[in-house]
Amino acid sequence: MTSTDTGARSLAFRLLKGGLPAIAASAFVAFVPILGSAYLSVDDYAVWALAATLSTIFIVFDFGTPTLATKLAGGGHLDFRTSTILCGLSALPPIVLGAVAIAIWPAYSTAAGLHGSAYSLIALVSLGGVLRSIGIVYGAAALGRSHFYRRTAVLFFGGSVQLVATLVALESGAGIISLGIGTVIAGAVQAIIGFALEGGRRRNDAALQADTSASVRQTIVLFMKTRVVVAMLGLLITQLDRWALGLVGDAELLARYDIATRFVMIPKIVLIALAAGLVADSSRLTTTEQGAALLARVQKLVVLVMVPLMSAAAFVAFLAQKVALGLTPSLIVVVLIAAAHGANCATIAPVNILTGAGRPDIELRYLVPLAVVVVIGYGAGIATGAGMTLIVVWSAAMVAFSLWFTAMSGRYVREVLA
Repeated sequence: MTSTDTGARSLAFRLLKGGLPAIAASAFVAFVPILGSAYLSVDDYAVWALAATLSTIFIVFDFGTPTLATKLAGGGHLDFRTSTILCGLSALPPIVLGAVAIAIWPAYSTAAGLHGSAYSLIALVSLGGVLRSIGIVYGAAALGRSHFYRRTAVLFFGGSVQLVATLVALESGAGIISLGIGTVIAGAVQAIIGFALEGGRRRNDAALQADTSASVRQTIVLFMKTRVVVAMLGLLITQLDRWALGLVGDAELLARYDIATRFVMIPKIVLIALAAGLVADSSRLTTTEQGAALLARVQKLVVLVMVPLMSAAAFVAFLAQKVALGLTPSLIVVVLIAAAHGANCATIAPVNILTGAGRPDIELRYLVPLAVVVVIGYGAGIATGAGMTLIVVWSAAMVAFSLWFTAMSGRYVREVLA
């Protein structure tokens, strides 16, 4: 066996140890929104789907605090004060964005032709998002410290409890509010377990010296500036697509698109979870050769995992439109979504490596132009009432810019490590 083979196997094993808990938890969380399709009408499921995207938005819009917690904990620089600051920053988006969603719901629901009330649902999802964000930060800290069993406890119990609580609420006849009930209960479980295992003063690193503390503050500010922009663009591209499609006024197309997206996203969620450990690995890179070798190994693993998983997910997504929703399946919708997210999976490795190396801002080089084209597609689809136009433009832009960034990623890694 060559040293290259040994390195690839070692890398895969480390990524699996760090990623499997997140994969299990993500599988539970990804399946939760799909549950609603078996209990709700198409119109109610459309409201449920939009609220579920808010739950995802709260995870994405986190100022990069979980990634930063992993990076700082891996270097022994996550003391009690810093971890508390990261938890506070991570909890802000659910509060602010939840309030915004409640404020705009009357106008949005009228424009989209949706008749279900979502105020209580949005409020509960927001509260659950606050609690869950705290647990996620502590779970990320556990990853940085190689406390894999603690990370498993935080993520697995949170995800499994959400699935069970939501199902029980649906069975009891709670309707669309079940999503909020499950999110709050699961968030509370994650926050409590996370703090107990990684949040106490004795669980954290020793208090930082003045110079180290100043450096950590600078890192937090850098991540906040970059991750806020990255998160906003990411939400615009991968979450607000359904809100834009809702304004077209075709509830059936929105339902088809949403349930297909949720199945097709599962391989991407798996890869993101597996790649989380790259942040810690790449923070220790010192030469361009090391960076290039790591990128090549991970990209190979991404392809090996993504292709079969994406193919299977697309097949299930096609069937789910009929089985879960009772609608005529749309092959073109599934193909467009699978192509878009499949191409975007190729960016996961370079983005994590560049972030671990201290340059999260490089991701903006493809996200900014991608977002511009996507917004144009949203506008065209809404103005003409052509939902398929919106989907086609979005998919084409995702494929083109994701593959371009992937092709340039080797140059970017060398640029950062030179």
